[in-house]
Formats: sequence, C-alpha cells, structure tokens
Amino acid sequence: MNATKLKYLALLCMTIDHIGTVFTPMAAVAVPGSVLYYLLNYIGRLAFPIFAFLVAESCRKTEHYPRYLIRLGVFGGASHVLTMFLSNGSWGSTILTFFFAVLGIYLGQLMLARKLPLPTALLPALLLAVVAQLLHTDYGLIGVLTVVVLYYCGESKKRQLIALAICLCATYLPLYPLPFNLLFTACACAALIPLYFYNGKRGRGRMSLFYWYYPLHILALYILRAIL
Repeated sequence: MNATKLKYLALLCMTIDHIGTVFTPMAAVAVPGSVLYYLLNYIGRLAFPIFAFLVAESCRKTEHYPRYLIRLGVFGGASHVLTMFLSNGSWGSTILTFFFAVLGIYLGQLMLARKLPLPTALLPALLLAVVAQLLHTDYGLIGVLTVVVLYYCGESKKRQLIALAICLCATYLPLYPLPFNLLFTACACAALIPLYFYNGKRGRGRMSLFYWYYPLHILALYILRAIL
C-alpha cells in the first residue's frame, strides 16, 4: 500500500461516513439509537487514522513545508466555514484540524532548531490543539495531538501504530456509551491493518484531488439532500 492508495481508501470510508451523517439511510431498516443505525459511521471511522498517519508522514518527508502548511490552511479554513454552515455548527473540518497539527509541529521544529528542550517545543502544538477544540474542528484537540504524537514517534512503524491505537482508544472509549464506544474504537483500529502494509512510497495521483474533494463532496451531499 502506497500513500495514494491509502488516501483513496480513506476517501471512500469518509464519504460513506458523511452519507450516513447527512442522509441517515440506516433509519429505513434500524431504530434510531440502535447499533445497526450507525453502520455507515462505523465504516467511516477508518478514515481519520489513515489521514492522520499520512499527515504525520508528510511532515517528515515534504520538501516544501511552508507550501504544505499554506495549502492545509486555505482548504482547511474554507472547508471548515462551509461545513459548519451547512451542518448548522454540528461538525467542522478535519483539514483544519490537520492544519493546526502541522503548524504545531512546524513551530516545534523551529524551537528545537534553536536548541530549546522538547517539552517547550511541544507547547505550540498543545495551544493549537486547544484552539482546534474551541473552533469545533472535526476531532478537535485529540485530532491535533494524534498527528503530533505520530510525528514524534519517528520512522518506526511499530511505534507509530502502537501510538495510533492508543490515541484512537483515547478518542472513542470516553466519548460514547457501551457498546458504541467499543464498536467505534474497533472500527477505527481496523485502519491499522492497511497502514501496516504501507510501503513508504507516495504512489501516483494528483494530490490536489484530496484537498478539493473534501469541501466539494460535502457541498454536493447537502445540495442533494435539499433537492430530495
């Protein structure tokens, strides 16, 4: 699995999740609040860990860090405003969450280059994680910290996957009651399987697609819902 294939997998899962959120199609066959009712959302839990893993990987490998940061900021800010408006403030943009994470890592690296200790260099990421939470970006504080933790795990895939599993447990186990927290956590951790087979290569594909797809598919879903 290269990065492009992983991103397409994450896009598919994310789209399924958002279809479930916008249209709640499982209401036709399941009682609201039942386990089956959230089936599409379970599938969607695979998207965030894959994207978070690849964002941390991009922070280690990109040759144009400021350009990467600007791209995340522009698309993240625009998609956050759009998503918050269409959803009446119920959920925000994951891209903006990743922007805060990448900015925190970038500022931390500048501080480490000035020979400041690691705990001090982590402060910008912690502050930006709080900002993400206050702005109601998707995954908020824990989303920012997940990317930062993955970045500082270094090149060891074993260490990265263990850290990611811990972050996912911290994300979902306290958030939902039983058995939903276990189901969401298990589905999110299923993303560790394709990530285990990541070969470290970028793969072929237009990177701009992944940025444009996020706001455009959300807009398309809400337009379709309005028509229906």
